Amino acid sequence: MISSTTKRGTNARTNTRELVLPDSPPPFSVVTEKWQNQLDIPKYRLEESYSFGDAYEDAMFKLIHKHLELDTHERFAYVGSNKGSLAEKIKEKFCLLQPMVNIFPGLIHYEETPGQKLLPFRISHVGAEEYFRQLAESLGKDKPAPFDKILLKDSVEHFTNPSQTFSHILRTLAPLGRLLIIHRPGPMSTLPMFTEAIKIRDR
Repeated sequence: MISSTTKRGTNARTNTRELVLPDSPPPFSVVTEKWQNQLDIPKYRLEESYSFGDAYEDAMFKLIHKHLELDTHERFAYVGSNKGSLAEKIKEKFCLLQPMVNIFPGLIHYEETPGQKLLPFRISHVGAEEYFRQLAESLGKDKPAPFDKILLKDSVEHFTNPSQTFSHILRTLAPLGRLLIIHRPGPMSTLPMFTEAIKIRDR
C-alpha cells in the first residue's frame, strides 16, 4: 500500500511504503511448518552419515581379506579418520580377538588466501606420524614388533615425511606381517560434476 501526502504551501512530498502479506494463501514457510511433523524423515547415526554404503564396505572387506589376510588372532592397527572409519566394522567382520589399535592419521589446517581460496597445510608431529615415531624409537633390539597387520586408509596425505614415517611403521611390524595402503587420490572422483565445475576444469 502506498500513501502520499502533500503539505499546503510547500513542495514537500513524503511517500510511505508498507508491506502487507496476503491472508490467503498463508506464506510457504507456514505451510512447511504445518506439515513437517507429518513427514517421515529418517535420522541416521553419526557413523552412518559418512558411510558410502554396504557395497563399498563389502568391497573394502574383500580387499582386506585378499591382500592383508587378516586372521582373528593377529594384532591389528587401523590408521584412518574417525569420519567414515571402518575400524569397528573390520573388528566385527574378521572377529578379531586381540585388542585393536585405532590411530588418528593427522591434521590438516586450511588457510584462506587474499583470492578467497583455501590452501591446505599439513601439521607435523601429530597423529600417526608421531605415534609410529615414538613407538619405533621405544623398541629395542630385543623387543618384538607390536603389530602383525597394519591398514592405512586414506592417511598417506597427512604424512609430512612419508619415507621416514614408513620406516617407522615397518619397524613396528612383525617380520612376516603385512601393511595395506588404501589411498584415494584427491583428483579422482566418480561423482557427477555440476556445470560450473566442468567449466573450471576445462580452462
